[in-house]
Amino acid sequence: MKKILAVLLLVILFTGCTQKDNLKDFVSTNRTKTISCPDMEEEVKSGGLLIDVRNPDEYEKEHMDNAINIPSLEIAEKIEEYATTKDVAIILYCQSGVRANESAMLLMDMGYTNVYSLGGIRKCKK
Repeated sequence: MKKILAVLLLVILFTGCTQKDNLKDFVSTNRTKTISCPDMEEEVKSGGLLIDVRNPDEYEKEHMDNAINIPSLEIAEKIEEYATTKDVAIILYCQSGVRANESAMLLMDMGYTNVYSLGGIRKCKK
């Protein structure tokens, strides 16, 4: 009985450590930078790209002024058509922020250095 309890305790301890390590890894990989609405507007005025990473049908229903539509699943293939350098400001948004964050991390992995997630479309809509 004591051996079973000892084994059970070890399993619980190791499982807890694994979950904690996974959480630490998740937090360290979420390295996207956010940007405020006024700062986004300034970046776009200065030549930055505002990219809506939602699907074309979502974009057609509503989108932010000056936004170009590159769906998140196509961003890796199409970003070079719009971003002439790796340090151009790229501001991404979607419906809730999830696809924008994922796309931002992908672009940073591709070497783009000035990438921001604005979050969801409603954040700056007036």
